[in-house]
Amino acid sequence: MTSPRSFSLAVRTESDVGAAIGVARRFGTALGFSDVAVNCIATVAAELANNLWMHADNGGRIRIAWVDVPHSGIEISAIDDGPGIGDIELAMTEGYSTTGTLGCGLSGVRRLIDTFDIVSRKGGSTFIVARKWLTGGYRCRTHSEPWR
Repeated sequence: MTSPRSFSLAVRTESDVGAAIGVARRFGTALGFSDVAVNCIATVAAELANNLWMHADNGGRIRIAWVDVPHSGIEISAIDDGPGIGDIELAMTEGYSTTGTLGCGLSGVRRLIDTFDIVSRKGGSTFIVARKWLTGGYRCRTHSEPWR
């Protein structure tokens, strides 16, 4: 039996967040990431899925996929239907939160992976793509590195 190259799931409840973490962990392990990298991948999935559950009007979808271009790795994407992020730069600031949390979710995701893209507009959808390359090894960015 072969493993699927991607898996997509709706995230509307806290239990959906747990499901996304499990899928991310299985994909990372199957692709051959180190234990440390698998934990980074699971954390990214947790943060993105948790944001869908907590912030999106009707939840959203998370997709976890093996990718081959430009390198072999894993891609975690999240999309919702609103309410959007009015100020992405502010949202990426360590410690910024609209809900009284620690405010380290999106900035933490950015530090744990190799590429990070976010598109959003106030009143519209938010789309985030995070990729970790198998050949990149574990790398943690500092707070001062740009998020784009």
